[in-house]
Amino acid sequence: MAHNLPVVISIAGSDGSSGAGIQADLKTFSALGVYGLTVITAITVQNTTKVKNVHPVSLNLLKEQLDILFSDFDIKFAKIGMLATSDIAKLTIDYLKEKRCPFILDPVLKSSTGTLLFDGNFEELIKGSFLITPNLDEASYLTGLEINSISDMEKAAKIIFAKGAKYVLIKGGHLKNEKAIDMLYDGRSYEYFISDKIKTKNTHGTGCTLSSAITAYLAKGENIVISIRKAKEFLIKSMLKAKNLNLGHGRGPLIHFEI
Repeated sequence: MAHNLPVVISIAGSDGSSGAGIQADLKTFSALGVYGLTVITAITVQNTTKVKNVHPVSLNLLKEQLDILFSDFDIKFAKIGMLATSDIAKLTIDYLKEKRCPFILDPVLKSSTGTLLFDGNFEELIKGSFLITPNLDEASYLTGLEINSISDMEKAAKIIFAKGAKYVLIKGGHLKNEKAIDMLYDGRSYEYFISDKIKTKNTHGTGCTLSSAITAYLAKGENIVISIRKAKEFLIKSMLKAKNLNLGHGRGPLIHFEI
């Protein structure tokens, strides 16, 4: 009896250390039972301690990758990570809108060590996104607000929502609270996702993992709230499995698989 797995696609940068980017997305998709495709926007030269360089792909190569995959697969959702340049961003967004493929936007602007990973304006990316998942720094950049409280997060979510996203998930893990509080806004009400903070240096790829996990659950037919809740549970488990590991000399990766 024929059986099809939900198919999703990650459009993002390649991280050779496999902590973030395309590699983290694929591990997440596989762990959660969806079939993941990849389109590489840039090759990063990085390890757990730094991003040394970023090499964006050409627009022709980007479109070739998209064309060959969309001609062959029924893609339920796209997850967008690092886009590197405004030209890559525009082609990607225009392409997905033409294909009517809903996309989850993880606005990767810079690395945790401060390396700039996008050179354009995010306004056009937000418009038309199914979900955008900024952390506090990214939400601050997108709104011009200083975000230090739940109230600030709510104000930022309204501003980002007004730019054209269907849903806005602001990740509040860096708030000075005892708990990690993420907040979803749908234009009418707020939903809060609260969990304990995990003390660990191994946090490389948390944003990529969460957004790709949400993508996977959406593709499997869950609604937005359940998808986020289950994705957070998966993220926490992945962080706990990596909590005391020493992989690399910097911010280590998560563990998405059973060990």
